[in-house]
Amino acid sequence: MKVTKEDVYNEVVKILVSKYGVDEDLLTNDATLGDDLNLGTPEIQDFLLDISDKYQFEYEDLIDSIKDEIDELEELTVAEVVAYIYDALKFDWYMELLESLNQELNFNLQNLDLFLTAFTHRSYLNEHPKYPNPSNERLEFLGDAVLQFLSSKHLYYKFSDLPEGDLTNLRASIVKTTSLAEEAKKLNFGQYLLLSKGEEVTGGRDREYLLANTFEAFLGALYIEKGMDACDAFLEKNLFYKLAGSVNSQNFKDAKTKFQEKVQELYKSTPSYKISDAWGSEHEKTFKVGVYINNELFTEGEGPSKQKAEQDAATKGLDKLK
Repeated sequence: MKVTKEDVYNEVVKILVSKYGVDEDLLTNDATLGDDLNLGTPEIQDFLLDISDKYQFEYEDLIDSIKDEIDELEELTVAEVVAYIYDALKFDWYMELLESLNQELNFNLQNLDLFLTAFTHRSYLNEHPKYPNPSNERLEFLGDAVLQFLSSKHLYYKFSDLPEGDLTNLRASIVKTTSLAEEAKKLNFGQYLLLSKGEEVTGGRDREYLLANTFEAFLGALYIEKGMDACDAFLEKNLFYKLAGSVNSQNFKDAKTKFQEKVQELYKSTPSYKISDAWGSEHEKTFKVGVYINNELFTEGEGPSKQKAEQDAATKGLDKLK
C-alpha cells in the first residue's frame, strides 16, 4: 500500500512523543531535533534507526543521504526528516506502478532502472548528486519520436478519406501538452515523479508540461524494452480513443488554426505571434503574446506558457473578427 507524506509525518510524531518524550506542542515542521526538541546526537541516531526499521530500509542509506546536505544531525528539522524518509520510500512505489501497468496493459515490464529514469525530472538530480540515473529528457526525446510516428500511422490508415491538413490538425490535437497530461493523470504518473523540493512545493506533480513530458518518457522506455507493437497497444488504449470523437465533432482545430484560416480568408495574410512580456517566478511564469496581421498588432493574450498565451490571443482574435 502506498505511504503518503502525511502517514510518514504521523509516524514521526508518534515515535518522538511515545519513545523519546517530546512534547507534542513543540512538533512543528520547522522544529529542529537538537535545539527545539532537545535531542542529543545518540538519541537522534536511535530515532532514525527506529524510523528506518519501521519502513524497512537501510539506516546507513538514510544517514548518507542526510549527511550529503546537513552537517549536524541536531540541525535536522521535523519536515526534513519526513522528506528524507518519504524520498527513500518512493523507490518502493515504482514496483507498484509497474505491477499495476503490467496488469492493466498485460505487459511484463522488467527493467526497473529504465522506468525509474522515465520518472526522473532533471530538478531531482540537483538535490541528489549520488542518484545514479540520468533525467528522463533523453527518453522523452525518444518517446516523442515514437508518438509522432505511431499517431501519424494510426491516422493515415484509420481516416483514409481525410486530407493532409486535417490529419495534421488531428495529430496536433491528441499529442498536444494538455492531451498527454490528461492521460498521464489518468495513469497516476504524477505521484511517481522524482522532483526537487522546489518543483514539489510549487505543484510540479500536477503541472501539465511535466506530466506530458513524463508520458513521452514512459513511451520511450516502453519502446526500448518492448518495442513498437507494445507502444502501439499502449497508445490505442490510452490516447488514440480520443480521435473518433474529435473527427465527429470537428473540434480538432484549435484557436490558432481557426484564426489563421479566418485571417487568410479575410486579409490574404498569415498571422504571426510575438512575446511582448513575461513575469513571475521560474515555476509560475505568465507570458503575454501579441498576434500581428500584416505587421500590425491585432490583439494580445496571456497564459502560463507561450503556447497557451498564443491560443488565448487567437481566441480573442476570433472574437474580434465576429
